[in-house]
Amino acid sequence: MILILTGPPAAGKSTIGPLVAKQLDRCTVIDTDLVRLMVVQPHIAPWLGEEGRFQLHLGAKNSCMLARNFAEEGFHVVLLDVLTDESARIYRMNLADLTHKIVLLMPSLDESLARNRARGQFLTDDEVELLYDWERNFLDFDHKIDNTCLDADLVSKDLVSFFGHSEQ
Repeated sequence: MILILTGPPAAGKSTIGPLVAKQLDRCTVIDTDLVRLMVVQPHIAPWLGEEGRFQLHLGAKNSCMLARNFAEEGFHVVLLDVLTDESARIYRMNLADLTHKIVLLMPSLDESLARNRARGQFLTDDEVELLYDWERNFLDFDHKIDNTCLDADLVSKDLVSFFGHSEQ
């Protein structure tokens, strides 16, 4: 099973993903942002023109290859990414023969901004708002969770149920 967690910046993907993985027997977490950072020169943000869009899609394709390799070796996979409907099609197409679900974590904009500031302002408020709008308009998800006021442990326990396994 492959669980793809999406949501705006500071939605909780990189907090909740490992919490889910630790509750399963064999599970890996793939952070597509880290895959994209493998492109050193030129590393372009996904929202900056054609090259940024290309790197957005290339990161999704490479994450699919990693996910497939882990799945074929008997691992569950939790994938983390900020999806658009276009990049979701890449995941759906490349993982079509594997069981997968896309879950949208969608806290309020104010909560996303506050969490981003609390973790060291990785992105500017304008960038968070831009990516928040991407996720607000994202339609190709299987399940949506408003985790504005939800504890990450509680959300992770709920998500483990998608794997059809009990907790360790």
